[in-house]
Amino acid sequence: MIYRYLAIASALMLAGCNSSDSTDSDSNNNGELVVSGFFSGVSNDISGQPIRVDAALLSHSDSLVTLWDDRDKQTNYIAHIGSDSQSFSFANGQYQCTLEAQAFNCRSNQGDFILEKQTEEKSDIASLAGQYTAVNNTGDLQIMTLGASGSLTIETGNCEVQAKLLEHANKTLLKISQDEQQCGWPESITYATPVTTSYDLTSIDVQSSDPAFPQVWLKQ
Repeated sequence: MIYRYLAIASALMLAGCNSSDSTDSDSNNNGELVVSGFFSGVSNDISGQPIRVDAALLSHSDSLVTLWDDRDKQTNYIAHIGSDSQSFSFANGQYQCTLEAQAFNCRSNQGDFILEKQTEEKSDIASLAGQYTAVNNTGDLQIMTLGASGSLTIETGNCEVQAKLLEHANKTLLKISQDEQQCGWPESITYATPVTTSYDLTSIDVQSSDPAFPQVWLKQ
């Protein structure tokens, strides 16, 4: 299986509001972290089993941590960035992480671990263009249409959400800016990873602070 890591951050904002993103990943201006990017490491769950920890840390408002168990079941938490822009916590403070050089040293009741910064790869939006489908937690079919220019439409029931993928600070992060009142969708932080299998099947796998956001979107 070939993984191309692409983050799609969904900060659902009121229509007409503009986001201001720094072009320097090592700047703490405009709510940026001193060191931002994508980080990964290994911790343990309460039974001592290893779990993967992925942290997407882009700014005070666009940071999410995902815990993966051995069955690839995910649990997502919003990362709460410290006022020093060099630390963060998640899971109601059960995990505390502090910046050391280009990595984060983290502490929890299950032990200490390190989150190392990962290499970011550019992804071509045009190559991902097409229609994707998913089933939400109530069993309803949802259809996502991604245009070559980054335009995005999600159809759910009789409601349609219009959005736009915007590249963030020349990184792989793409921010979805939309009206949070559309279709009753709550404000959330959402990241996605395009996945292509050896059978040329393509999907967009999602991690989101909104548990109702479908996790796997299959390209049709």
